[in-house]
Amino acid sequence: MERFQENRRVILIALLALVLICLVGVLIYNVFFAASGQNVAGEPPTATPVSTQETEATTESEGDTASSEDTTPTPTRVISEEPTEEPTEEVTVEPTTEPTTEPAATPTPDAGAATTGGTGSTGGDASTSTSTRTVEVEVDVAQIEEILKNGGFEEGFSEDGIGINWQGFSNNRGVVTFSAESAIPFIKSGQAAQRISIDQGVEPDQYGGIYQKVTVTPGQVYTLTLNGQIRSGFGDIDASSYGYRLQYAIDFDGGENWRAIPSDDWVELPWDEQGFDADEFAFSEYSTQVTPTADTMAIFIRGWNKWPNQSLGEYTLDGLSLVGPVTRTMTITRTETGGGVMTSTGEGTSSSGTATTTGQSEEMVDGALPVTGTDDAPLMQDGRFWGAVLVLLLLVSGAVYRAKWSWSRSNR
Repeated sequence: MERFQENRRVILIALLALVLICLVGVLIYNVFFAASGQNVAGEPPTATPVSTQETEATTESEGDTASSEDTTPTPTRVISEEPTEEPTEEVTVEPTTEPTTEPAATPTPDAGAATTGGTGSTGGDASTSTSTRTVEVEVDVAQIEEILKNGGFEEGFSEDGIGINWQGFSNNRGVVTFSAESAIPFIKSGQAAQRISIDQGVEPDQYGGIYQKVTVTPGQVYTLTLNGQIRSGFGDIDASSYGYRLQYAIDFDGGENWRAIPSDDWVELPWDEQGFDADEFAFSEYSTQVTPTADTMAIFIRGWNKWPNQSLGEYTLDGLSLVGPVTRTMTITRTETGGGVMTSTGEGTSSSGTATTTGQSEEMVDGALPVTGTDDAPLMQDGRFWGAVLVLLLLVSGAVYRAKWSWSRSNR
């Protein structure tokens, strides 16, 4: 029994010693052999560059045994010892109108492509390409502008006394005349205003006025502003029984016949009369918003002598305005720079897109793949390893001491 226990202790000691020897061997391998296969700071080994001449020689030697259906190897970029800057030829296309198809620039083959292309080649070499072109694009822009022309009557008058860009109308029930105002009390701003005079009427409803047809955008909101004076011999709305009035109307279809506008569509301006002999004359203002339903509309403004046998009535208009959005077509010049892939064939070069060639194509050969992975800490710098070694040394020392003590005791 004592012999068995002594043998068991010896076996245990041998096993511990074997484990310790294995650990020491692993440590020696990591320090002297595994570390020598890495670069300083744990960088992966750099792949050895393959020269272009060696690749071409290998390709020529294997060309006789290659089959007609070549397989495509996985390419990696060749590390060139003497890189050369490839010339780039750019073609600028400046169309005068917006192009419907993109023009294709004619590529210029380089010497390298001419050497390797051959005649009847089906594979072709790939080369990068760039292109620059100038494109004119038409854009619709909405701007807030004055729509009426000559609304202040500063552009002058025609021979019939009607402001330029305006048209006149009347119903011939009295004497209707058009003239330019020249006296300062009858001008709101600037140097001129439009006067409409109605006189010698023997029938009711004497009309005389002006109108203008304008281009607008349907559905948009416009602001109409009118300024004017009404003068009569009565000089009072109660004395004339509202006999001298100003009205406006809008034909939203762009019609120019004032008689076709229903009477209910004429809006009476809430302006009072002023006498011819008044000490001062003032302009009245009226403003409203209108929404067109078509791309054109006509604005009518008329003086109205209501009653028969009434004396002269004078109607002055100035500062007429229609402000709203106007759609303008603007031409924007834009320079575009793009790229494509040029494919060389036996008889020429075809382009996928508008591009120009940029010199020789870059050669692609097989090379070493990059080494990836994490940089593990060396075993010599791992504290857990040295702790384990220390524990094992203590265990082995204790076992050796106990075995020695038991051996010496059994020999007594």
